[in-house]
Amino acid sequence: ELFWSNHILTQNSTYESLTSSPGNLFLFSFLSCISVCTVFLNVFVILSISHFKQLHTPTNLLILSLAVADLLMGLVVMPVNTMQLRDSCWYLGKMACTLFLIINSISMSASLFNMVFIAVDRYIAISDPLLYSIKVTVCKMSLFIILGWSCSLLYVLIFLYFNDHLLPSQIMSRCHGECILIIKSSIMTIDLVISFLCPCSVILILSILNMLIPSLFFSFLIIILFTALKLQSYLDSIVQSIQSCSS
Repeated sequence: ELFWSNHILTQNSTYESLTSSPGNLFLFSFLSCISVCTVFLNVFVILSISHFKQLHTPTNLLILSLAVADLLMGLVVMPVNTMQLRDSCWYLGKMACTLFLIINSISMSASLFNMVFIAVDRYIAISDPLLYSIKVTVCKMSLFIILGWSCSLLYVLIFLYFNDHLLPSQIMSRCHGECILIIKSSIMTIDLVISFLCPCSVILILSILNMLIPSLFFSFLIIILFTALKLQSYLDSIVQSIQSCSS
């Protein structure tokens, strides 16, 4: 017991010396400044879009939803993670640990959903600009945003439940006060496909199409103009030949 107590004291003193080093203090200060800037900038975006009715457009609603997700990240996730860099123990209980993991996961999932919706919105605006205002309305976009957040919450709850980290009775800690999510390998593969590969593939494909559509449109216009000029010259030649024959 004396050996283990001395070993723990040595580990604690080593950990305290590492966390109090100038490099770590600079890192904590830098991350804290990023968290504060994230909160203020996203609050500014949310208040601006919410206050001015001229900004109540479908695209700005997506930006508003993305700002809410980033606000959760800067207000909850980043400060807690920064504090865990200084002290890895969790003192708020299992329920708060579960709530923190839910907020952490849903903010990332909602951000991905919003970016996918923004990519789809821009694709519709570029591919069919004349009917964009009919296809995409504020009401429809609000429903899609609510659906996206609901799907994110449902996915996160299912993900945490099957990782045995949703209910307080499921949470197992290697030490008192620990709040760590251990992801199973099978669920990690499924999560990689659903929450990363599929959204990023959709965003990448739509971004490529958004860049190709204007060039294809102008190429199509050039082909039409060239064909019209050729047809006009052909008709002129026919008219001239008819006139020469009649004369």
